[in-house]
Amino acid sequence: MQTSSLDRREFLKLASTAAAGAAASRPFTASAATKKLEPLAPGIKISLQISTNATDEDLQFAQQLGIEYVNIPTGGSDATLENFIRLKQRVEAANLKVWNIGNSNVSGQATVRFDGANASNNN
Repeated sequence: MQTSSLDRREFLKLASTAAAGAAASRPFTASAATKKLEPLAPGIKISLQISTNATDEDLQFAQQLGIEYVNIPTGGSDATLENFIRLKQRVEAANLKVWNIGNSNVSGQATVRFDGANASNNN
């Protein structure tokens, strides 16, 4: 019977290769923490664009117009998760819904493509 001894580096290489192979063989699954979005009511949605610094009067005006949804443009230092959460909470406290919070930091970037085409290929 022949025995082989692995040094520490060979053992770690073998173990990491096995772990990587096992991880690659499992399909990716969605996180259990993912919260599902509420379904939208059917019909046309009319929204009003409001400022990132909308006042109580601005929100009241949207309510008086019968608007249900608002869009909020952001960018620069205002484009943070904390600010997005703050804006959403503020709008919802006024019994309105956020349809979109725009982020001009990523809007119109020539290098951001969702169709798989090369960004330098202007097609």
